[in-house]
Amino acid sequence: MRKSITVLIAGLLMGMSAMLVSTPHVKAATYQITNLEYNSSNHPAPYKNKTNQSVAMWNQEYTKKIHDLKNYYKTTWYVSMTATIKHGNQSFKAWYIRNDSSLGGWVKPSAVTPGYNFKGYPMIQKKWYSKYTVFHLKDNSQNAYMWNWKHSKVRHNLKNYPGVNWTRSESVVMQHGNKKAVYYYLTGNTTGNGRLISGYVWRGYLQKGLNPDHTGQNLVYPEQFPSTENYVDYVNTNHTQKLTKQIAALFPNTPIDLNLSQIAIYNYGSIDEFIIGDEDIDPMPTTGYKDIISFRPISYKLWQNSNLSDTQKLALVKTELNKLGYTANKRAKLKDYYLGIYLIDNISDPYDMVVQDGGYGHANGYGLVLAKKA
Repeated sequence: MRKSITVLIAGLLMGMSAMLVSTPHVKAATYQITNLEYNSSNHPAPYKNKTNQSVAMWNQEYTKKIHDLKNYYKTTWYVSMTATIKHGNQSFKAWYIRNDSSLGGWVKPSAVTPGYNFKGYPMIQKKWYSKYTVFHLKDNSQNAYMWNWKHSKVRHNLKNYPGVNWTRSESVVMQHGNKKAVYYYLTGNTTGNGRLISGYVWRGYLQKGLNPDHTGQNLVYPEQFPSTENYVDYVNTNHTQKLTKQIAALFPNTPIDLNLSQIAIYNYGSIDEFIIGDEDIDPMPTTGYKDIISFRPISYKLWQNSNLSDTQKLALVKTELNKLGYTANKRAKLKDYYLGIYLIDNISDPYDMVVQDGGYGHANGYGLVLAKKA
């Protein structure tokens, strides 16, 4: 009897299994995007969440939920696309909304309402610049915070980078509650040969113009000095300028001139290929100078032998000057001349921020000329 019952149960289970296997699969209805239109406005209207309740945001293909609007209760949104979504026998309107960092998704229009969200720091005005303007800190002892686009996280304190020349590419007006403030989007190199950092900084911290302070900078380009006096101070005090100072001392009665130093490196120098100026950079105008004497062969030998010590390089310069007839006695008599000198002497380039190609971790550039004022 037990055997009969066991066989009966086994047969029933097999029959049920066969029924399960043969049941046809019913595919779930998918979402189809139709009537897609892009918002081409340069000044799209702002929107904010209409409710604090959960509202799903869908990915661009409308295949899965990726965000919940309630998690972005301080965010201002902008409509970048509109469409009709078809789902089975139903259809409905949808907007693809984004914030200022391009985070976005599809929602129904009823999920948002017009207006900026002043719980955060929305950018109510924006302006981009085709020409970059240079700024530096008004007060290096004062905290000057650099923010992310949401003004929710401090990226850096500019007080820690007193020697940086900051370039502005964008200005925005942020509003929080009833208060408005202008911020600049700035970019700068932490040490001249270090990392690039960027973010939004309140303009009240800043002063327009080249930075006269070069503290912490391993590299300052020749066009980044506001005056000859500032450049001479850099040569005399910066730890990377030991060789520049020693070579300048070979011309005891020939003062250094900033503009002539720019001419020396860009017109007559031997340099690696710079990031800031490609190999086809236009020569500097020589207006205001006459009787220019170029020591390009010496610059080239320094560049060829950049791995030598400063002592060896100085000896090389003395030898080559003597060969050209510029002995110590003759150099001491050059009272009507000015000295153009600019050296990047085997500076570390760990981030490849200085040399475009072939620097092998270091940057070099040597320029040396003499000239009279016209």
